[in-house]
Amino acid sequence: MLIGNKYDLMEGDPLLRKVSEAEVGAFCNQHNLLYSEVSALTGFNVKESFVNLIESLIYKKLFGIYLFLYVEIHQETEKKQKNFEPYQKALTLETGSFGKDTKGKSVKNCC
Repeated sequence: MLIGNKYDLMEGDPLLRKVSEAEVGAFCNQHNLLYSEVSALTGFNVKESFVNLIESLIYKKLFGIYLFLYVEIHQETEKKQKNFEPYQKALTLETGSFGKDTKGKSVKNCC
């Protein structure tokens, strides 16, 4: 998370801003960061910034656990499928058209 401090200084005069919002946005997008502007002097947005940070950490932790469980389940399913392959091949029905050869014997024409 990137936090820009001294918001109170430019609140009255936006021209005092040293880094444009576009530059900050591009940097944060490039580095996958949350961004917040705060004022330690007035307390503006300080609490909200910490709440956002904590919420994002909790979300990432929960998502990480979910992703871990998904991978574990997927790997377990793959193992079971590999163990079942010989049986699955035996149970698979082949498709094709049936007909008779020149001697009248039934044959299957398969592609």
